[in-house]
Amino acid sequence: MGDPVTTGAIAVAGKVIEKPLSAILSSASEPIRKLGRNWALAGMKDAIAQSIAEVELVRTVAGPDRVPLSSFYYPAKIHDIRSHKSVRQANLASEIAVDKNILLYGTVGQGKSIYMRHLCLRELQAGRKIPIFIELRTIELDGSLKKSIIQALAEVGFKGLAETDLPFLLSSGSLIFFLDGFDEIKKELAFVLQNEMVVLMKSHPTTRWVISTRPGSLANHIGNLPFLQAVRIAPLTDEDFSPFLEALGVEEKARSALIDAIGKSPNEIKGVLRTPLMMTLLNMTFGTSTHVPSTLHEFYESMFLFLVYRHDETKPGFVRPKAT
Repeated sequence: MGDPVTTGAIAVAGKVIEKPLSAILSSASEPIRKLGRNWALAGMKDAIAQSIAEVELVRTVAGPDRVPLSSFYYPAKIHDIRSHKSVRQANLASEIAVDKNILLYGTVGQGKSIYMRHLCLRELQAGRKIPIFIELRTIELDGSLKKSIIQALAEVGFKGLAETDLPFLLSSGSLIFFLDGFDEIKKELAFVLQNEMVVLMKSHPTTRWVISTRPGSLANHIGNLPFLQAVRIAPLTDEDFSPFLEALGVEEKARSALIDAIGKSPNEIKGVLRTPLMMTLLNMTFGTSTHVPSTLHEFYESMFLFLVYRHDETKPGFVRPKAT
């Protein structure tokens, strides 16, 4: 690919992927061992590294080009919905929930996909499980979660797998799946995929699953599953504004001027500046003038087209259903 992130990812993958891969092959049947020898010859480490490098390169509302997530990432904070634990940072799935699957909630613009990608990358660096990232919106009407899993595994080097081979891999305890965007699943598929998730989680308790979604009707159904610990991305606070803008590369003078303008704005405007998307759009729309509108109507009018169109344009091929 030529991106510097690729070289780094290959180096990391070569060192850390051997342990979970060995765990898979150590108890494998002969047919799987035979496949395993082919996987090694095919350069699985490089394939995994390439896949993870793809996860790190993302499009943002700032422009059409993909950029490394690490070049702008600001640490997300989460809190448990049911136990009401305090807001905290977590960089690994095991730091969110030990030996449990995770349902990650977040409203529009809170950075669910970015956080999921961050967790996936950190999981690779930890070297305990092989992370597999799947965008659920890409599953077609004639598809299934199992088919998408087999395809995703093939892309990281597990080539030649049949559906009958999948239970063995899922029972190895060496895989963690990041299923991004349950709210973006085609409505006709939602309950089918949900039922697949239930069966897979119940049948293979040592495989970890992290699923992201917006709150809403679809999420309400999956949120009732007993296999998932629900957490929510916490909103940004006033204390986050300066370090967040710094992570975006805003220089100190401009950063201070913009934060001062926010401080002078009405409370109703301050109240909506609680997501990474809104803070990014604020900087893109008003950063050079450091003039924040005095009414919520003017504020939204200025940013509406950005919010509605530019956000979804970062997801190629995705058209969000609209209704009134």
